[in-house]
Amino acid sequence: MRAELEGKSYDFIIAGEYQWSQWAAPKMADGSFDHDTALTGDDLIEFVDRKLFPYLQGFKQRASSPDTIEYKIGEIFGEIKNKFRSGYSLRDALELMDRLKFRSQVEKHELSALYEEKIKNMGNAGRNGGEYYTPRPLIRAMIQVTRPQIGERIYDGAVGSAGFLGEAHDYLRNPQDGGKLTTSQLETLQTRTFYGKEKDPCPVCGCHPCECPCPTCGQHPCICVPEPCPVCGEHPCVCQKNVKIKIKLTEARKLIDAENSDVFDVLAYIAFTLPPISREERVDTHRDEILTSHEEKQQAFLEFVLGEYIKEGVSELDPTKLPDLLNLKYGSIYDATEELGNVSMIRETFVEFQGYLYAQPERKN
Repeated sequence: MRAELEGKSYDFIIAGEYQWSQWAAPKMADGSFDHDTALTGDDLIEFVDRKLFPYLQGFKQRASSPDTIEYKIGEIFGEIKNKFRSGYSLRDALELMDRLKFRSQVEKHELSALYEEKIKNMGNAGRNGGEYYTPRPLIRAMIQVTRPQIGERIYDGAVGSAGFLGEAHDYLRNPQDGGKLTTSQLETLQTRTFYGKEKDPCPVCGCHPCECPCPTCGQHPCICVPEPCPVCGEHPCVCQKNVKIKIKLTEARKLIDAENSDVFDVLAYIAFTLPPISREERVDTHRDEILTSHEEKQQAFLEFVLGEYIKEGVSELDPTKLPDLLNLKYGSIYDATEELGNVSMIRETFVEFQGYLYAQPERKN
């Protein structure tokens, strides 16, 4: 969905025979379960142990860097083993799992709650799993006391089921003052905020984390500065060119009193001496044209996008920001499609309104 929203092609990470729909839950043309082709018994155990797990473990070696989903898949499956010895029991479990849904935020929270409830029950029964469980009310109380902020790094040195990190995410995702995150804040939250560790050595280099070099520049953490540049958001090792360009444009905005205007307006002033207008003025001028052809739900989404544009600037209109905007407004892309229609309709609405936003008024002779 994300690639379609951004107008990009998508290649599946998992090869065909290892995809869930091929080995775990094959379906017939009418959507019903295909019992004739589904692996079971010894065939299923042999496929999982000798083909599936080694394939998934190999992602770690094939990944381009540690900061990729491929590396994470390989790291996870390098630490776990298939505990099922009966392929018939595994087949029953797979068919039950296939009924679970992972699309909406509500479904994801239900699954998380179910998982932690099972861990707690294991602990109550005297089994090993319970030793990692910390009650959620206690976690929430600790987060309320520490009050983490967007831009800070949150580290859990005994991550377990990631309960602390999950609750910290929910706390930051829903600001206590009732406000909303911007897309840049959401990106920071999703990519540069949460870190966790168990007892094993660093997965990047195999050494103690105090000795682990920065995965971006290769420097020891005492040498490199891992915080992103506040101007361009890039790692300091790669941001110098972006910094210089953006600082010059920022200075130009200040000189012509256009700090709330687009780069487009700054350049138009420099090239053609056209008076710059603020983003809010541009939205007010074109709001009726933008909203008039849309239904109420689409109008609500466009009003949200326009508000983000006014606050953050033209970068919010980039197609790559569309998935983040949908996550901010609706909680997930799946929930957004329930409100706004399919992905192609949402993308068309997002791209189309920008033509009205930047339409130039007709000049009078």
